Amino acid sequence: MKHSLRVTLLTVLLGLTILTASLLGIVAYLDARDTATDLTRQILHETSKRIEHRVDDLVRIARRQVLLNERLLQEGFLEEDSPARLIEYWEQVLNEYHSLNALYLTRASDGTSIVIAKVPEVGMRVEFLQPQGNGRFTVYLATVEEAKRGQKGVLLREGTAKEIDPRLESWYRDARKAQTAVWVDTDRNIDDKRTRSMASATHACPLRGPKNREYVLGLDFYLFSLCDYLRGIQVGDNGLAFIVERQSDGRRRVIAHPRADVVIPPGHNRLVPIEELSDSRLRAFLARVPDEMHGSEELRQFEDDGIRYFGVYHSPRNPDGTPPDWFIGMILPEKDVLARAERNGRRSFLIAGLVVLIAIALSLFVARQVSRPVEQMARDVAAIGRLNLDAHPHPQSIILEVDQLQRALEDMKTSLRSFRKYVPADLVALLMASGQEAALGGERRPLTIYFSDIANFTTISESMDPEQLVDHLGEYLHVLSDQILATGGTVDKYIGDAIMAFWGEPVALPDHALAACTAAVRNQELLLELRERWAREGKPPFHARIGINTGEAVVGNIGSAKRFNYTVIGDAVNLASRLEGLNKYYATQILISQATYEEAKAAIVARPLDKVSVKGKNTAVLVYELLGLKGETPPEQEEMAEKFAQALHAYLRQEWTAALCGFEALLERRPEDAPAREMKRRCEAYRERAPGVGWDGVHHMENK
Repeated sequence: MKHSLRVTLLTVLLGLTILTASLLGIVAYLDARDTATDLTRQILHETSKRIEHRVDDLVRIARRQVLLNERLLQEGFLEEDSPARLIEYWEQVLNEYHSLNALYLTRASDGTSIVIAKVPEVGMRVEFLQPQGNGRFTVYLATVEEAKRGQKGVLLREGTAKEIDPRLESWYRDARKAQTAVWVDTDRNIDDKRTRSMASATHACPLRGPKNREYVLGLDFYLFSLCDYLRGIQVGDNGLAFIVERQSDGRRRVIAHPRADVVIPPGHNRLVPIEELSDSRLRAFLARVPDEMHGSEELRQFEDDGIRYFGVYHSPRNPDGTPPDWFIGMILPEKDVLARAERNGRRSFLIAGLVVLIAIALSLFVARQVSRPVEQMARDVAAIGRLNLDAHPHPQSIILEVDQLQRALEDMKTSLRSFRKYVPADLVALLMASGQEAALGGERRPLTIYFSDIANFTTISESMDPEQLVDHLGEYLHVLSDQILATGGTVDKYIGDAIMAFWGEPVALPDHALAACTAAVRNQELLLELRERWAREGKPPFHARIGINTGEAVVGNIGSAKRFNYTVIGDAVNLASRLEGLNKYYATQILISQATYEEAKAAIVARPLDKVSVKGKNTAVLVYELLGLKGETPPEQEEMAEKFAQALHAYLRQEWTAALCGFEALLERRPEDAPAREMKRRCEAYRERAPGVGWDGVHHMENK
């Protein structure tokens, strides 16, 4: 049942507005909590991903250095008596990666070791650990410069193997036992190391050097660098992120925290056990994290010192390499999350109240204004007058008049959309804007005309069913036409497999020559992709031949008084058609006239092919092959175009030997170049028998 416009507007607008506004406040607050929780989960998720990328970077650095150091060992970088080259490389690595604190290499056979480490407030130092053959070891300390000169520096200390031998340390034993790359338990490794004392995460891996010698490489990543990184991570207003290590004995240790002194007390070189952490929030959260984790994130709530928190844990994914057994933890006070939700809830109630008041006033006003819907329909009709025919879904209206008018407008749009497929849209828009009826006649205008057809189309059409041929040809014409329209061109007509188009009218286009060249290049690129797909689908490939000319032509409504076609005619059009046909003779894809080249040469790459007099035209024209657009064409093609132009210039001056050398040089680089092959043939013929007096270099074509 249909109702009057006034009653419908007043009832629907007031009823829906009041009902919606009443429910808005209640629903908004309930949804705000869920939204805040989801937002928190997203924030923590994104933060964990950032930290995960940082951990991944450490793993990738470790993996890369293992591969590079093993290669250097095998290539002889570690000479028996002079490790200077290896020290020089290690110095570069430590300078490049600020998080990397030390590198060290131990020979499995006797414990001989080299260590390079960053020492706070001192710089890099090198240690040489050498066995003495009597169960004792000596340690020498040198600067990097001394080590690179082959010097061992000064004697640092001497002791028994039990005191110094690095093969007794955790990093070495774990790597040898696993026979693969390992991450060593951080606090156990810190306690075991006697040659280095920095709080670091250690990655160790067995290597094999020349003569099948076995080594173990260790890399220390400074824990303080991780702490510094976490200090720059903002988790809400009062939250924080940290990293926890799961050790081989099942215990956990927090190894990185925005405040380094929480996990590594000042003046100490050990990790604080979880139960002794000064940050009680971490203890409360970790107590709720299960022992078994599978890389997933879970939002958990916990309480500490009367304050409720949200917490998330996340195990990083496995990157390319051996990952450490770490997980990322993040905590965020609940009040930081819900405070925003409560504030938004109060705002929603206030806005809902204001909306109700405003809606009541507007509903009464709109209901009284019968003309408003009519004005809207008038604007829709005006859009149709501008050929804005986009279809929009309309809700079913219970107003009889509005419903009928909407249906009529949609029917009109459907009819006009069909009509627009037969006539250039720009032309119809101009006619409708002028308010005048189309009339027979034309005007001379500078234009660029484009012709294309399909090579061997007759043979292809004989091999396909008519229905398949129509579908296949339709896809081809659709793709090429889209590029013509996209560059501002007008598709004049389809002549079987051929396309005739022009630029410059009915809408003026200053760079119409360049626009046509761009469309031609893009069409050949798209056809290359289409031919690959067509080959997979078992369809015959289409190869387009394109001819382009720029010049004055008559454009307008050509035909009879009752039926005419908006098209172009004139000598410039005929030449464009002939150029398209010349592609077959030269085995090219795109040929343009000299006029087109002169208009667009600043932005295209083309080579002059020949001076030609086409059939039906007495005046000769210099024909160019369009190779591409500048900035997109490979340098070697531009060089080839320049070399061809030089050879052609010699040919036109009747310097046959020079021209022949030029074309032969081109054929050596591109034996398949048909134009160069044709010009070489002519040069050889003319060198044997010179052309007659008055030869002007013009090649007269007998066929179209």
